[in-house]
Amino acid sequence: MPEGDAAIVDIFRFEEGRIAEAEDWDVVQPNVPAEKTVSGNPMVWLRTKTDPVRW
Repeated sequence: MPEGDAAIVDIFRFEEGRIAEAEDWDVVQPNVPAEKTVSGNPMVWLRTKTDPVRW
């Protein structure tokens, strides 16, 4: 587990509307602040009601 903030994703494969048996992937990556990413965008963007839609 990384120290500090992290982006965590759990990915499941579905088959016939159900989670496929024993197939899931866990991804844990240290959070990189926007000013350190190549694009200048944050890894995680938490939208609030006052934020404009950006996609």
